Formats: sequence, C-alpha cells, structure tokens
Amino acid sequence: MVTLPLWENCRTKLRLSYEFYSPPAHTCKTGGCVLTCASQPPCETAGLLFLLPRHTFAQKKGSKELAIAMNGTNEQDNYMKDHYAFPNIIQSILLVLGWLFILYPVTKLPFSFIENESLVSLLSGVLQLFLLLAFVRFLIKTGYVDQSQFRIGGLNAYLLLLICLVIACINFLPGPFLTYFDDNAIRKILIEPMADQVNYYYFIFSCILAPIFEEILFRGIIFNGLIRRHSFVAALLISSILFGLLHVSIISAFLFSCFAGWIYYRSNNLLYCIVAHAAGNIVGFFFQYVFVRNQVSMDAFSAYTEQNALFIGVSSILVSGLCLYVMALLFKKARLKNVVVTV
Repeated sequence: MVTLPLWENCRTKLRLSYEFYSPPAHTCKTGGCVLTCASQPPCETAGLLFLLPRHTFAQKKGSKELAIAMNGTNEQDNYMKDHYAFPNIIQSILLVLGWLFILYPVTKLPFSFIENESLVSLLSGVLQLFLLLAFVRFLIKTGYVDQSQFRIGGLNAYLLLLICLVIACINFLPGPFLTYFDDNAIRKILIEPMADQVNYYYFIFSCILAPIFEEILFRGIIFNGLIRRHSFVAALLISSILFGLLHVSIISAFLFSCFAGWIYYRSNNLLYCIVAHAAGNIVGFFFQYVFVRNQVSMDAFSAYTEQNALFIGVSSILVSGLCLYVMALLFKKARLKNVVVTV
C-alpha cells in the first residue's frame, strides 16, 4: 500500500490515519493542485469534510502525478468519527471551564504549604501539563483524536523571525484594554510576581509551561475538533474567543489566538504555535519587568502610544500583512517540498 503522510495544498486536510478527508466534488483545483477520485465516492452536501476510504486519488502538480491508494476500515464508522468529532462547541466550553474552575485550583492544593505564589504556580503548572498529556494519551487511545494533531516538526528560521515580528505588532497594536478582571486581580496577576526581584519561577511558568499547555489544549484539541465539524473561520473564531476570555487583555489574546490558529492550520506543526506563544509571553514579561521596576514610566509610555496611535497602528498592520504574506509563501513551499511517498 502506498500512503502519503500529509497533503494540505488544498484548503481541506488529507490525513492517512484512520480517516481521509476530501472536498465534496470529485475534483479539487484549489491551491494549484488537482485531486481526482478514481472511483465513485459517496459525496455529501457541500461544506463538510468527507471520509472516502477504499478509494484511489491522483494528485497532479505540473508534470508529476501521484496515486494515493488507501485501505479504509468501515466506511460508516469513519464518517461517524468525523461527523461527531471531539470536541464540539459545548465540549470545548466545558473543557475550558473544567480547566479554569477544577484543574487549576485542585492542582494548587498539594502545594498550598509553600508561601511563594510563583513557585506554587510553577509546580501547579507542571502537574497540570502532566494531567493534560495523560488526557491526550487517553483521547488518542480511545480514538477521539488523532496523534497527528500534536505533531512536533522542525522549524524554519525565516518563519520564526516573521512570527516574532507579527507577535511584536500584535503587542504594540493600539486599542482598548478590554478585560473583565478588576484592578486587584490585575495587580495580583501582573504586578506582584515582579515586585521584589527577577522572578525566575514566574518566567518559567508564563513563558515555557503556559505556552505548551495552552497550545496543546486550544490548538491541538479544541481547534482540531472544531475544524472537523465547522469551517476554518468558524473554528478559528470560536477557539480564539475562548482563548481570549481566559486572559487579562481579551483583544490582544484573541488576535494572537487567530494568528496561532492560522499558523497551525498552514503548518500542521504545533511547535510553531508554542514558540509564537512563548515569544508573546516573553514580550509581556519584559514589559512587566520594566514597568514594575520603574525603568520606564507606564504613564509616559501610554502617553507616547496615544499620541502616535495612528502611526503605530498603520505600521503594525502593514508589517503584519507583509509578514503573513511571506509566511504563506514559505508554508506553501515547505508543503510542496515535504510531499514524500512511503511504501
């Protein structure tokens, strides 16, 4: 049997694990590729992702033609796995609420005797990550998710540079500070951990553990489940809204989540999302440090950004747009280069 590990030149994903996705029509010409079904598949209504096991597809790119043969299991069972993919919207909300109100406070209890709150957060974060990985393992074993959703691949240096530029633009983008946290909660989250000294515990927690945990949850589990049920835009918006509501700055977190979801969709590499998340948190950590230590006056910085809001905003949008365009070209080039057939 000849299989193709992953092909994403079209807008829908083609996976050769226990499922196989195809566009509703027998032929797809999106993104410069042509996918043709050699037999008559059970096509459904438009807008869904389709499971077409036991069929042969041909991919043509220029003068090259590649036949993809696949032996499916039970056709109806495969369709049900996709149509009732985990998690749906309600399950996604329950996952986030379960983390926020159950997992987060419960994992702090074993370390309640420690006075350093940052150390408690770090140890609690390690425990949360361990439990999340165990949960992911359970989902993979039971067939609710596929292991390819958590793929960790190599990194492109140019892409990393562009990702960091977009992250900087998102952080500097002028806009209202929309939050439902009160002043005391914001001070406890952002100010107190930096009040005494350079807090290494807080840095490890916020810039290493948190990005890994949140990207596995929001991109690896939630976004993947939603995109198998809904369109890319719907899955991106729903997962980003849930992500934004968990953070102090809702708008910045929402924009970052949209960016991270797009990166994951185009690369199928969770490591890019983790690095982007870590870069954003490092920028936030730096500003927390310089503001709390009064190395830079927060009032002076706010006044400067307000006076130059138009210039900063337009510059951020233009730079981000250019970076996204170049990143799209690099992702497309990487996909074409990495199409490898294994026998």
